[in-house]
Amino acid sequence: MFDFFKKEKPFQGFQGFGGGASGLAMFSGKAEITGGTKSTARSGYTVHTFTSSGSLVAPGGIPGSLTAEVLVIGGGGGGGSCAITDAAGGGGGAGALHFIPSSPIGQDVTIPVTIGSGGNGTGSAYNTGQQGSSSVWNHPTVPITAIGGGGGMSTRLGSGPTDPTGPAGGSTGGSGAGGNNSNGPWIVTPGSASSGGSANAATPPIGFGYPGGTGSKPAEGAAGGGGADAPGGDGGSNAGAGGNGIPYNITGSPVTYAGGGGGGARQTTPTGVGGNGGTGGGGKGGANAPPADPTWDGTGNGTPGTANTGGGGGGAGAYGGGRSGGVGGPGIVIVAYANY
Repeated sequence: MFDFFKKEKPFQGFQGFGGGASGLAMFSGKAEITGGTKSTARSGYTVHTFTSSGSLVAPGGIPGSLTAEVLVIGGGGGGGSCAITDAAGGGGGAGALHFIPSSPIGQDVTIPVTIGSGGNGTGSAYNTGQQGSSSVWNHPTVPITAIGGGGGMSTRLGSGPTDPTGPAGGSTGGSGAGGNNSNGPWIVTPGSASSGGSANAATPPIGFGYPGGTGSKPAEGAAGGGGADAPGGDGGSNAGAGGNGIPYNITGSPVTYAGGGGGGARQTTPTGVGGNGGTGGGGKGGANAPPADPTWDGTGNGTPGTANTGGGGGGAGAYGGGRSGGVGGPGIVIVAYANY
């Protein structure tokens, strides 16, 4: 029977594990950063990828000098829609793209991350596509906001107004202007690239982006949306292509992000083919007739931007009238740091 009144020796820890605090240290391991989808596929680095909103949590035990590469991309703009066969929609602009090659993380800090959604194509009427929403890396000392891409414009022949302007795009890519025609006082200027977000750093990160293309008079094809590396193609006898995006190797494999959406084809467009989306997830513009385009989907709707690239949605084509622009691709936030 155990003697409650007997004086026992103090506990010395488990033999073979060092005892006391040193024994606990061997069980605990190193402090680890959490949040997003974690990967070590990139040699020598740990990568956290956020495709939905969340937080990066850095505990107090990590190295205080640890820095990270941070890539932040806003949601792509939606493509413009159209209501009749004598119409076409401009491509949506890519979401803003910001890259910081060396940003502090900090100890014992929680960093909220917001992923911007893509703008809608807004249905089968003369509607400008919706602007994508912003992605945010909300670091306490070096926050980054990547604005969503602008929506593609809509246009038509005959009488009646169109949307007067396409909204400005994010730092990557203005919205593509819809094609136009000489029979009416239509607006054919492109959406412009905005200043594209902010970052409170000693050397602010660069936001990449270009304006959308310009519509034409008379219009045949609509213009493409701007991308991170090039402006959208102008509308004219054929639809304009979306501007190309920029490749990054932050995950360990090269991926291109933030391409603009292609413009839609009007009824009399010679080739009947919508403009190609820019590299980096831009959606293809809708076609005007099924025989003209082997990739035609049977509707004339613009193709959506690729998910989590910030690509703009393709503009609506004229086939059958009443077509919708493609939705823009949601944004993404990626954080990579050297293993410690």
